[in-house]
Amino acid sequence: MRFITSYLRKRKTEKRNLRNINHSIECHLKKQHFTCKALNSAQSLVNTTKQRAQEVVVSLTTYSKRIHDVHLVIESLGEQTYLADRIILWLDEEEYTIDTLPKMLMKQIERGLEVRFCKNLRSYKKLIPTLSLYPEADIITVDDDFIYPYDLIELLIRGKEENPNTIIGMRAHEIKHSSSNVAPYREWGYEVSYSHNGPLTFLTTGAGTLFPASILHPEICKCGNFLSICPDADDVWINFMCIHYGIERAKVSDDRPFHSRFFEIENGQDIALNKSNVHQEQNDAQVQAVIKRYQITL
Repeated sequence: MRFITSYLRKRKTEKRNLRNINHSIECHLKKQHFTCKALNSAQSLVNTTKQRAQEVVVSLTTYSKRIHDVHLVIESLGEQTYLADRIILWLDEEEYTIDTLPKMLMKQIERGLEVRFCKNLRSYKKLIPTLSLYPEADIITVDDDFIYPYDLIELLIRGKEENPNTIIGMRAHEIKHSSSNVAPYREWGYEVSYSHNGPLTFLTTGAGTLFPASILHPEICKCGNFLSICPDADDVWINFMCIHYGIERAKVSDDRPFHSRFFEIENGQDIALNKSNVHQEQNDAQVQAVIKRYQITL
């Protein structure tokens, strides 16, 4: 019996390793494909043919050495079944100028990418400045460290149609709590099914999240508040403030495994916020800060 158990465990490990190898190969091929497109394509990255009643804007930010790989993210956003009307990349005005941008991004600007500069709002740069510019648009936020699947925007738009007046996300956790307190972040339900959608849904806003026009309460968008109370965890701020103001969140009705469809760009992971927020448990401190400041109850 012990031999059989050991054999099955070994086979399981081998299959997992093979999946990881296949995933790495596919990621490498995608990087090559998108690099070639960024260098050579003249095709528009955004919608130029269809007039829509509601403009769709994809918004992201990057910083430090990640700027040299963000063209891969942008190309994946320009190769969607449903093209956005705008793709905006926000950069810290004290870190970059138009003259210091990589040539790859300059080529993408010629194809419809918009690069804009603002003060350093940290990870909030991917949402707050765009809200100010385009308050009547549906805004989709993404992070700068994934190559996105071809149907990302399509799924989010369908999710909005299925759940009007709701923030829609590709990836969700489930907040766990007792009668007295929120459980530590590491104990929450991780990457839960859309069947768990409800008041405890916690959307990871960088993996692809659609904010319908005018859905956020003005208090959520006040820079002085989020930078002082929750400076390093925009997901925490947005989700718990939405709980406070009764704004619904929902995961798209698609339970295909996240890590088989989203390809992480490894360069720059050593500077990722996730390292401090999750592994150093800074999320928990910021959760408690938001709850305390606004007396939020679950």
